[in-house]
Amino acid sequence: MVGVPRSKGCLTCVKQRVKCDETKPACVRCTRFGRECPGYEKLAKFVYEVPREGEGQGSFLHVRELSRPNPRTGRRRNIENSPEVSENKQTSASTGSLGIPSAIVPPTQQDIQSLSVFMKNSSIQDAYTEIQWMRKWLSFIPSRLGTSKVLDDAVHCLVSHHVGRLSGQDQVVRRARLAYGQALLSLQQAISDPEQGVSSNTLCATLVLSLYELFSCTKKDAWVKHSGGASRLMQIRGSARHMNEFDRVMLYAFRGQMVMEAFMQRSSCFLDSEDWKIVLSDPASSFSSIVLNLSNEFYAYLAACPGMAKGIINLQRDNLNEVVSFFSRMNELINNLSDWFRRFRDVLPPPEEVPSSTNDPTFPIVYRYDCYCNFFHTVYYYGCMILLKNFLRSTQFDPNLEAENIFMVSEVCKTVEGASYFGIFGPYGAVFGLRMAFMVADLPTKMWIKNQLDKMSEAMPIMRYQVSMGADVVLAEEE
Repeated sequence: MVGVPRSKGCLTCVKQRVKCDETKPACVRCTRFGRECPGYEKLAKFVYEVPREGEGQGSFLHVRELSRPNPRTGRRRNIENSPEVSENKQTSASTGSLGIPSAIVPPTQQDIQSLSVFMKNSSIQDAYTEIQWMRKWLSFIPSRLGTSKVLDDAVHCLVSHHVGRLSGQDQVVRRARLAYGQALLSLQQAISDPEQGVSSNTLCATLVLSLYELFSCTKKDAWVKHSGGASRLMQIRGSARHMNEFDRVMLYAFRGQMVMEAFMQRSSCFLDSEDWKIVLSDPASSFSSIVLNLSNEFYAYLAACPGMAKGIINLQRDNLNEVVSFFSRMNELINNLSDWFRRFRDVLPPPEEVPSSTNDPTFPIVYRYDCYCNFFHTVYYYGCMILLKNFLRSTQFDPNLEAENIFMVSEVCKTVEGASYFGIFGPYGAVFGLRMAFMVADLPTKMWIKNQLDKMSEAMPIMRYQVSMGADVVLAEEE
């Protein structure tokens, strides 16, 4: 065993990986956020390795924290009797509720460590890490573990699945599925409580479970249901509850998912309403930069797109005034997006063109982006423009549209190869653009997009259900 050194900050700051001023008795950061500072006294920590289950599969570094030896007895916990090792020796371990083996229900500290692994794999650090909202949101969660059963269960489910997939241990993945059942029960109980049901932890747990569905895909529509539940919970809570730092970061991290859920449900997105626009662009926010302001502006335009998709379905085409008004708003949105993209390119340069590392015959030249922010916003921009410009085609002929479609589809497809560079959420950042590109692409390109999404599904199974040959990927509800 090897002792693991720790930083000198308070326990909460150490868990969140933020700088602590070490003021005593309580640090300034904890005081500012109105929470009790746990202090600075820490126990020694030790790490050990547990072999991966089965032969010929290498070893899996499974991290568990052990407290220092009892000062009276001098005894230390026996690794041979640890849950992981004992379980390999005897598969008929005792089980808890819902048949979940007690050996896999880890202490909170183990989940914190596994969550840290998940967070590191979620994205890469670049010049704009400060606005990587998913990573920032995940960094808040460790300090909340141990205070909410529903959040504890949701996180345990997610990180167990991630660790199982990362290490190739199918047994751990199956147990994560059992833990998912427990998490759903905890969520049901939390939502039934008037106070706990609208708490930040319950919303956080709902969003954590939506991530689990992205990576496990228990059913192809389960992700939509979780996202829809989170969307309704946000609306029930109201925009005012999302003004504090944690809830604002949580909203920022999942606003794209809320828009995608609205597309899937063929409804307007609640983020397009005025009260939510205020929250998402509040000048009093502690987060402020040119890139952030451009990002917030883009999300406001993006949130309007599901309403446009719904509007064109319900449009009364025999009502001339309604038709003129609707397409006037659509043209205004297109012009706003075009202007936004010009200003965005003034701040973040175009990607570098490089040869495909896989020698792809369809797209031999691909794009390499300098940061996730540039990659994500560019792909989503072209996705929005494909959607809106092809909606306009239903009322006015544009001789340049076919050439524009070819260009925009190419711009989206050239980003795919580099998506995985941006962590486990990289491919998800490309899916909206690919769905829109699929809608207007020729048959060979449609087949190429479907093949790319099938490849992405190895890491994120939900990808295989994003498009279907012969289906309208925007307006047709998935079977």
